[in-house]
Amino acid sequence: MPVPSPRRPSRREAIISRIYDRFLDALELVPGILIGIIALVIGLDVLLRNIGYIGLKGMIELIEYALFGLTFIGIAPAMRRGAHVSVDILLMKLEGRYRRTVLWLVRAISVAIAAMIAVSAWIGLADAVASGTQVYKNFIFPEWILFAVILSGTLLFTIECLRQLKKTPDDPADGKPTETVTV
Repeated sequence: MPVPSPRRPSRREAIISRIYDRFLDALELVPGILIGIIALVIGLDVLLRNIGYIGLKGMIELIEYALFGLTFIGIAPAMRRGAHVSVDILLMKLEGRYRRTVLWLVRAISVAIAAMIAVSAWIGLADAVASGTQVYKNFIFPEWILFAVILSGTLLFTIECLRQLKKTPDDPADGKPTETVTV
């Protein structure tokens, strides 16, 4: 299967790419902030319980939503940095044209999967908005908010997968793991 040859981006595309990269730079701070909030809330809850008070109401639920949010918010920045988990046993053994072809196929499949998840999130979001569904736990809020987080994160992930697909597959470091684990 022929691998498409990359073209040089126009000035406008380069500007849009820089803006997008700065946006992802800012966005990758959010998971760190959420992890910090989780640590503080757990610490406060433990402190309150140890001094005789009842723990924080809804703390577990708050942590669940924070973990949910940081997963979808952080997926595109992690993909851009190559900080995602990847099992490249086959890719590490291939060279040249075969390596480039398999790398391109994996990236194309990633685009398709990310886009399917985004479409599913869009359908869920539209359904939740139309039905007015609410989430009733310790916190009560419209269900569409959860679908909006999924949709936002997977749209950015799809964009990042498309950017990875457009990358020059001839880069010697491209597709090689940033870390290896020997078992």
